[in-house]
Amino acid sequence: MTRFALALCLFPVLAAAQYDGAIPPPVARRKGWEAVKEAEARRLLGYLAGPETEGRGTGQPGFQKAADFMAAEFKRIGLKPMGDGGTYFQSAPFNRWRAEGVTLVGATQPVPIVLTQPGDTLGKSGPLVVIDPDSQLPNEAKLKGAIAVIDGQLDGKKLRALREIGPAAVLTVVDEIGEPVWRVSKTGTPRPTRIITGRIARRSLPTLRTATLLTIKGEVKSEKTMVPNVIGYLPPTAEKATDEVVGIGAHLDHLGNVNGVVYPGADDDGSGCTALVLTAVPAPRRRGVLFMAFHGEEMGLFGSAHYADNPKFPHPKMIAEIQMDMVGRDSDGVQNGDPSRVDKAEENRDTIRLVGSKRISTELDEIILRQNRHTMFRFKYDAEDVY
Repeated sequence: MTRFALALCLFPVLAAAQYDGAIPPPVARRKGWEAVKEAEARRLLGYLAGPETEGRGTGQPGFQKAADFMAAEFKRIGLKPMGDGGTYFQSAPFNRWRAEGVTLVGATQPVPIVLTQPGDTLGKSGPLVVIDPDSQLPNEAKLKGAIAVIDGQLDGKKLRALREIGPAAVLTVVDEIGEPVWRVSKTGTPRPTRIITGRIARRSLPTLRTATLLTIKGEVKSEKTMVPNVIGYLPPTAEKATDEVVGIGAHLDHLGNVNGVVYPGADDDGSGCTALVLTAVPAPRRRGVLFMAFHGEEMGLFGSAHYADNPKFPHPKMIAEIQMDMVGRDSDGVQNGDPSRVDKAEENRDTIRLVGSKRISTELDEIILRQNRHTMFRFKYDAEDVY
């Protein structure tokens, strides 16, 4: 099946209720206006960007917790499951890997490390070289093929120079190394690299210094896994209903746990998923509405692509897809290095970016403007490069 592009639009949905200068809507849309409650938004976003979901990295445990949460919310607000086997989950195959039980051998006792990139092979050996970031790098002959341990933060220029020399491994000293995390890809195995990278605990340094030659030992575990989109359906309720459907989506994933650092992703795109839940307001509908929380957006739009290849409704029946991304984003100054795109701080309270609303159907743009006259939002069209 030919993959189609999902239209990407930042859409105000119900967020207008939070804008003090907005005009109350007509009675017909009052339910939507009144549906946005600060406490409810805080509850939803508080979990999605909270410590339990660990940044919702695709294929990481925190993502599945976020997916379970969204499925429970979809059920609570009355959406029909539209995933696999009567669930809310439309799962796609991935491969994941992590390096386990990795140690440096050769000192008076093995020293545990957590690898952030296993390189082309484990089992590499080399002499220990401890690097002081405030001093000059040791000479090339000393560093080439060595196990280089950086005791602190090395600036970018020195780090690039170190990598060009070609040590066997570059390890960074940290207070706590944490646990190895799963890395997810479509190919399944870590991309071969010339240099192993990882973290070592500061308390291990004295032991490490007792070695003259170190060997990195451990194994890379690889396995297949399934990662879900979360999909629910709100059927039409009006007497003269059609078999058409409107899609509304947000991406559930963010960067997750990267090398021991968690990126919560409250705005990108916990805010969109929060708005997704708040959007399901009981009202007469001639068309059904398909709610979609996608995986793998940060990795390359994998979740939306998977739905496009495996649609729950025939493509001609989905007359529009409204995507919400970073609906709470504050913006000030030059955007993406483009001097023609400058945001002003005062615009953050009454401005929405529309992306793609004029691309496939100018009628969509007209509908958005007409339906949002009462919100007093201003709409900007300057981010078409992300369409």
